[in-house]
Amino acid sequence: MTSPPTERADRVRPGALQSVSTAAEVLVAFLGAEDLGVSEVARRLGVAKSTAHRTLSTLAESGLLVRSSVTGRYRLGLRMYELGQVARDREPLHRAALPLLERLHARTGLTVHLAVADGAHVVFVERLHGASALPILGASARRVPAHLTAVGKALAAFDPRVAAAAERAGLAPATDSSVTGPEEWAACLERVRRDGWARARDESVEGLSSVAVPVRAQNGPVVCAISVAGSTGEVDARLGGLVQELRAAATGVGQRLVAPERDTRSEERSEVRGDAEEQGLTTPR
Repeated sequence: MTSPPTERADRVRPGALQSVSTAAEVLVAFLGAEDLGVSEVARRLGVAKSTAHRTLSTLAESGLLVRSSVTGRYRLGLRMYELGQVARDREPLHRAALPLLERLHARTGLTVHLAVADGAHVVFVERLHGASALPILGASARRVPAHLTAVGKALAAFDPRVAAAAERAGLAPATDSSVTGPEEWAACLERVRRDGWARARDESVEGLSSVAVPVRAQNGPVVCAISVAGSTGEVDARLGGLVQELRAAATGVGQRLVAPERDTRSEERSEVRGDAEEQGLTTPR
C-alpha cells in the first residue's frame, strides 16, 4: 500500500503561515493550467490530498476559485480577475506607459508589448494586439524565456543578473533560429548594447518577429522594455521605422518613471513574481 505524501516542512520560510503559503502556491499553479483537480494540485505542491482539497475548497468559498459541478475540477474565479484588474490599473508602470503604448499601437498596427524581467524569463505586463492573426506566443502566454524574445534581449543586455539567469537556465531553443549557447548569447547582448535595440527573428515562433528597446527611468536604470511584433516579412520591411517609433515611446515612458536605488540586501527574486511592482517603480511627483 502506498503511503500518503509527506507534507514538505521546508517549503515555508520561518515566520510565515503555512496555510497562506500553500494557498498562494495553489493560485500560482493556475498560471500554467486552465483547470486543476485535487490530485493534480497535491502532486504539484507535494502535499497530502486532504490539504489540497481543504485549500481548494477554502479558495472557492472566497470566490478566488470556481469548482465545476460536472468535473469537480477548479479554475480561477471572477474575484481573481477583479483583483488582477485592480492591481494592473493601480500599477505605476501601467499608468505611465499605457498612453504611449496605445499611440505606438495606433502608429504601427502591430502587437505591442511592455515587459519586465523575472529571473531567466520576461513577463508581459501589457499587450495590445495588432490586426495580424499570427499566434503571438499564445493568447494567454505572459511568461516566456528571455532569450527567445526581443524584450528579453533588451533587458538582459543592460542587466547582468538577467543575462546570467538566462544562461544558467540553459538557453533552450524553440525554433532553429533561437539563440543557443553562451557565446552566441554574449555576442547577441553585445550587439544590443552597441545598437540600442534588440530583435528576435523567428526565434520563439516561426514566421513571427519582434523588435524591442529598453526603457530607462529618469535616473538611469533600465526598468522594462517595449516591443512590437508581427510577421517576419512585415517587421523586416519596416525595421528602421519601427526602431524609431519604439525609441520615441521608450523615451516618453522613461520620463514618467523613477527607479529607486537598488537594495542589494533584497536581490533574491521569486520565479512566480513578474510584475512591475517588484521593480519598485514610482511615478515622479
